[in-house]
Amino acid sequence: MSDDTPAATALSSSSSSDSVNLSTNSPYKIPNSTDNLKSDSESLLETELMEKRHLIEELIHNSNTGKEGDPWYLISTEYLNNFLHLPATSFEDLQSKLGPVDNTSIVDQNGILYPENNEPVETYNVSPEIFNYLADWFGTKGQPVCRCLIINPETGAKEVERFPPVFHIHQLGKRPVQNSYYTRHHNHPTHATSHPTAVSLSRTKTFTDLLDLIRVSVLKLPKRPIDNFRIWFIESKNIAEYTSTLTISNLIFDIDNKSLVHSGILKDTLKSQGIKSDAFHILVEVKDAKASHDRFPVNTYLNQIDVEQYDFDKLSSKSSGHLGLSNLGNTCYMNSALQCLLHVAEVNYYFLYNLYKRELNFDNPLGNHGDIANAFGNLLKQAFDPSSSKDSSITPREFKSTIGRYSSMFSGYMQQDSQEFLSWLLDALHEDLNRIHKKPYCEKPELKDEEINDPKAIIKLSETCWNQHKMRNDSVITDLFTGLYQSTLLCPDCSKTSITFDPFNDLTLPLPISKKWYHTFTIVDLSDGGILRGTRIMKLEVELNKTSNFDDLLTYLSDFLKVETTHLFLYEIFRNSFYSDFQLDYNRNKFMPISDIVRDSDEVHVYYVPYNPETDIIIPVYNTVEDPDKSYKVTETFGIPLFVTLNKESDVYSFGTIRQKLLDKVSILSKLDLNEEYNKIKNDTESYVEKKHYGPKDFPLLCKQDDNAVLVEKPPSDHTIEGDGQLDEEDEDGYISDISLANPFISADFGFTIKSLNGYSHKPHANFRNRYNFARNAPKTVTPPRVINVPLHKPTFNEFKPLSDQLPELKKDFYHYPTYDKKFNKEMEDLAEEVQNDLIASASDDTSKSNDDYEFVMLDAEGGEEATKNGSVQPPALPPRNLIPQMNSSDEDTEGEQNLGSLFDSTSTLPIPPPSSGYAESLKPSNENSPTNTPSEVELGNHPELITKDTILLCDWDYPIFEQCFVENQTWENIPVLPNPELEKNRAKIERQRKSKISLYDCLKSFSTPEILGEHDLWYCPRCKDHKRATKTIQVWSTGDILTIHLKRFHSARAFSDKIEMVVDFPIEGLDMSSYIANPEAENSLYDLIAVDNHYGGLGGGHYTASVKNFRDGNWYYFNDSRVTSINNPEEVITSAAYLLFYRKRTTDPDDYLGGGDLNNMIRSGHELYKKSLITKKASYDLVQQQVEKYTKHEEQIKREMELDRELEKRKLQESGSIEAPENGEETVYEDGEAASPNNSKSADNEPVSARKTRSFTNTKDSPNDSVTTSAKAKFKFDNDEDDYDYEDDSDNIRKQRLLSKENNNNKLVQIKSNGKQEVASSPIAMEAEYDSMGEDCSV
Repeated sequence: MSDDTPAATALSSSSSSDSVNLSTNSPYKIPNSTDNLKSDSESLLETELMEKRHLIEELIHNSNTGKEGDPWYLISTEYLNNFLHLPATSFEDLQSKLGPVDNTSIVDQNGILYPENNEPVETYNVSPEIFNYLADWFGTKGQPVCRCLIINPETGAKEVERFPPVFHIHQLGKRPVQNSYYTRHHNHPTHATSHPTAVSLSRTKTFTDLLDLIRVSVLKLPKRPIDNFRIWFIESKNIAEYTSTLTISNLIFDIDNKSLVHSGILKDTLKSQGIKSDAFHILVEVKDAKASHDRFPVNTYLNQIDVEQYDFDKLSSKSSGHLGLSNLGNTCYMNSALQCLLHVAEVNYYFLYNLYKRELNFDNPLGNHGDIANAFGNLLKQAFDPSSSKDSSITPREFKSTIGRYSSMFSGYMQQDSQEFLSWLLDALHEDLNRIHKKPYCEKPELKDEEINDPKAIIKLSETCWNQHKMRNDSVITDLFTGLYQSTLLCPDCSKTSITFDPFNDLTLPLPISKKWYHTFTIVDLSDGGILRGTRIMKLEVELNKTSNFDDLLTYLSDFLKVETTHLFLYEIFRNSFYSDFQLDYNRNKFMPISDIVRDSDEVHVYYVPYNPETDIIIPVYNTVEDPDKSYKVTETFGIPLFVTLNKESDVYSFGTIRQKLLDKVSILSKLDLNEEYNKIKNDTESYVEKKHYGPKDFPLLCKQDDNAVLVEKPPSDHTIEGDGQLDEEDEDGYISDISLANPFISADFGFTIKSLNGYSHKPHANFRNRYNFARNAPKTVTPPRVINVPLHKPTFNEFKPLSDQLPELKKDFYHYPTYDKKFNKEMEDLAEEVQNDLIASASDDTSKSNDDYEFVMLDAEGGEEATKNGSVQPPALPPRNLIPQMNSSDEDTEGEQNLGSLFDSTSTLPIPPPSSGYAESLKPSNENSPTNTPSEVELGNHPELITKDTILLCDWDYPIFEQCFVENQTWENIPVLPNPELEKNRAKIERQRKSKISLYDCLKSFSTPEILGEHDLWYCPRCKDHKRATKTIQVWSTGDILTIHLKRFHSARAFSDKIEMVVDFPIEGLDMSSYIANPEAENSLYDLIAVDNHYGGLGGGHYTASVKNFRDGNWYYFNDSRVTSINNPEEVITSAAYLLFYRKRTTDPDDYLGGGDLNNMIRSGHELYKKSLITKKASYDLVQQQVEKYTKHEEQIKREMELDRELEKRKLQESGSIEAPENGEETVYEDGEAASPNNSKSADNEPVSARKTRSFTNTKDSPNDSVTTSAKAKFKFDNDEDDYDYEDDSDNIRKQRLLSKENNNNKLVQIKSNGKQEVASSPIAMEAEYDSMGEDCSV
């Protein structure tokens, strides 16, 4: 830029809303040379414009060009030309045309000046005086562009420093800010705070100015003393990748170049110390105010670090890896698996030497963007950090948080299975470290049929499968842990054989013990002949394999009871009612383990109900009894629900048949024979006549005695009949339809009343228990029609109606004949009363007909007239009372308690049977509407269907009968057990196995045992073109160098549902796998134990620990979360808690590493690089140590100079007589607040805390009444927390500033008089004021 006057150019004025308001009041004195030249206003305006332009021109030509460090401003050259030469009538006219000084036109959108040779708007340098005049007259738009003057070292000329250096400020923290995968790949703006803050400062400023700028503008700690901060200039190849926060480890070991700015150069300019580049990175370090010695963090770290950790020879002689892992809350499953994995030597070296960083795969869609591998590597380095020898444990919180982000199973703090976690972790590490970035498609090879028995073809197939696997999966996990299974499937029909090979990382071995499921069922025999030895209700304990399903249970019961499975029905009973119908969920049950279907607490009844599905229906039956206390009116069920089988073509129409079958079935609930008791009652009845079948003649009240009377009954339309379509009067046995099943001596309601509920259909109710938790959106299975319509809830008994109500009236009377006389007498009385009322009404009616007009017609058996009588009307005569059976009167329609009495003990209260003859004439009613009018041909009508498949029956028992038959004679409690010798034999065998040890070799043998696939796990045979129950055999073809064996102690998929607590004897050294590997070419199959993952506990949870052999010192240790203890005898690890076993393949050379040649070479090269890195780290440590020591020496030197300066000044004052020697408690105190007396170093420390906390910052001087010991001046010290501050003396800081800046070295003398008053001689400039003045000189 030239300092010449800019050429005059014309520029049209512009205005902007952002312009600063113009002011006509200038702080500068403008020469008034035209006061007396012109008197008119026009001349005055022109003179004002000319004077202002002349003033600026004079300042441009004659003003001081400034010295280095002075601030100058840059403005548009065009704007300055227009100010000087743009035509205008007055200054106001020029203001309107020019507008404000536009600073935005000379900088880009980021506020940065354009390069000098590529400026869209040419700039001109002006002095602060010129800029202030222009800004005062015209205002400004945008931030003024201020730059300092600097001398060009090459030319010696003064130039404006257009581009001062930019300083990127990093802060020292405990841990760096981690950039997530999202921010690394998407540069999300919300994470901008992780980038370092950038500030700018002229090279002419001092390091003190730079430190002060950082303290105030970046750290926002203006009140903290400046000596609480120090800065490091850092430089590294990847410095741009670092975030705003760096750790001490980053500073010492990761940053290539670092230089600590010591206090000796704080007063030097940046230029003088070689600050010439455009950008620098600075790390600011703040004193730890909470530390006991008030040190910088780097000093503390260097004092605590063990230097021997950088000596490889000494490090190798030391043992590490003894740190436990803190339990974060149910994370013992993670801690135990990690300890086992961390102590695998090859895994340890691979991560410790940072070899994993070379193979991180960030692009794998199946991976975790390298986060799992990084988290595991960081955890391993912490666990094996030699400097942590004083600690007992570390907290894996960062690792737990990382795995939780990528696996929902391990995101919370629920107990998990350690084997599942290990399997997931190995897979996650494999995907993060997979060396294959683009996986090719590989078609799975198969053997030809003629090659099935060719060993060489099988070996070749295995090699092909392994190579294909390595083409897609190649990592350190594959090198160490992966082996191959050989799976062989054999078709049972065509003998088609299929051989495949599949990889595995851990070998799951079943324990060779009978894994049985036991449950006790209640067997209810409802057959006619009986299949159980003893009573019809017995207990049976069942033994099945854990993998059995519902079909297996039915088969077991069928074989044991020797009955068909279709006749067995299983229900869960709860409170004498059905609760679960296992047949209802058959389509689901047949796919599920039996332990998931029937739980231990379930009370399951197995009903044996023989039936013909073509002709029979099965009806559920409940038994109830009313509470003897009538005031409650409570009816409860008793016993167990039963079933009755009825022929749907005949039995469902016969009330008598239904009752008889119910009586037969209910008999199983009592030790008494109810049929026998029933017969006793009949035989004890007076005048009882026993017949096989009763006819109409035995019911005299219902049928008249006449030789010509014929009882005709029309069968239902769907019955098959013979002849003319009518049944004979009686068959050869004397059976006449339902009438023969009625008993004239005992009512059909005797003992219990049959009630029914028709039309019931199953609908799951709100309390229906869902055992299986199937998804709501799962496809619905088609359920076949139910054989038995069982209610899965307790029915409402008031909804049941008597079954006899469905009978025709006459047929109902036959079944309730013993109580019919009550009904008959009542009807006859009603009839007589009705006739009498008619006669009275007839006699009183004058217009009525004569008596001759009335006649009564009696019909004979043939339907003709028997007699006709004229004259007075006479009611028909009632039958003599002695010809009608005498009944006890009762308000009840049926027999009540008072009628029955002790029915099974005595028949004294039973109704008297009717005589066989002598009553026919008396039973001839004169009214055809009489209910006793039974024609010679009694038509009962079509039979109603009493029972359907949706009917539920209920036997409502009279309490006296219930009490006598069931209370003392019930059979549904204390049920006898049905012997099961086979089960007892197997149980004794299993118990002997549990008490004895089994060998790991036994587990290996049982692993390869062939098994037949289940009905629901069929294999599709390509030759048969159908699914078959093939025979499956799995063998170990090859094993990894690290063999992880999973002892399958937990049976089902639900963890801890059942645990086998058995000791498995496994070898500590020399596990020989050669006999259990199918590959005939396998070599070196000897393994040694290195770790055991233990599980203690059982159902629902437990606790995990680890027993591990440290490969560095060769000793065994027991890791119980954060607690670590030594194991003296390795045999102690063989316990019943052993869950995961880690074996290491034995090598011929102890110095060789496993995993193959490539991994071996990688670890060896990493070993050498690690040694070199230790040397580099030691050099970095020494460099930082030297710089810190140099800084400390400067600090100590300053302190000594300050002490000497204070002592000399004290002597001068005493010699000049300004102050007297301290006497009688008087002290001389300087501005820093430290008394001259050596015994009173900091009087502020003696001030009460409450006084220090409440004192205002602006009022830190002592009041006149303060004592001498509290009169020191002090300042507040602010920590990083804005609300946390301490009241601290800042005397050392002020003394340092005096020594560093001589021109500001004005000591303030405070003389304490005996009256307590203070006299101040001078006052230094405050630090904040100094920074404010600095802000006027440069742009930040």
